[in-house]
Amino acid sequence: MTFVFDDGAHGSHVAGIAAGHAIGGVAGQNGIAPGAQVLSLKIGNNQLSGGATTSGSMWNAWNYAARWSTERGVPVVAQMSYGIGSETEGHSRMEAEIDRLLESTPMLLGSVTNGNEGPGLSTAGLPSCARHVIAAGAVMNKTTARDIYGVELPQDFVFDFSSRGAEFAKPDLVTPGFAASTVPAWREGADVMRGTSMAAPQVA
Repeated sequence: MTFVFDDGAHGSHVAGIAAGHAIGGVAGQNGIAPGAQVLSLKIGNNQLSGGATTSGSMWNAWNYAARWSTERGVPVVAQMSYGIGSETEGHSRMEAEIDRLLESTPMLLGSVTNGNEGPGLSTAGLPSCARHVIAAGAVMNKTTARDIYGVELPQDFVFDFSSRGAEFAKPDLVTPGFAASTVPAWREGADVMRGTSMAAPQVA
């Protein structure tokens, strides 16, 4: 038996953005799809600074999502707010395998973060440059700027940290990259986070 626990709150926060209901006990403070079912797969941990994962654990998670969809005949959105640096966008073995998996699993959709290594070009991380995933960048919208920071913006803007592609036209779209969401009780006061990890579940 393996026990897995939330040691950093990142995944819980992302899941709440996608499917949270009455977040923080506040009626009406919901995620994007509060009725959605969530299957959480732990692919990293906080043993190293910034968290850690391996391409193997990422690949296992993608395969598990594909099997889940195929065996049950149900649509599944694999939402991955986790990435690895990539030297050559769209040409990694992982991205090629994910593309093949998505092509062969018609009811599986991939939604991923584009990365937080911007604003330079060629900063998109793996697996965001796979052809068949939807990669999300992070934008600060006028409403959030006003409500959280008390700043009136003339227009929405893409966060500087949001990664940009070069060899590939990524991200595919941008969504708000700043959100209040669910965290474990021991992370009190850490319920607001920003990053492309917060943008991707809004696509999912």
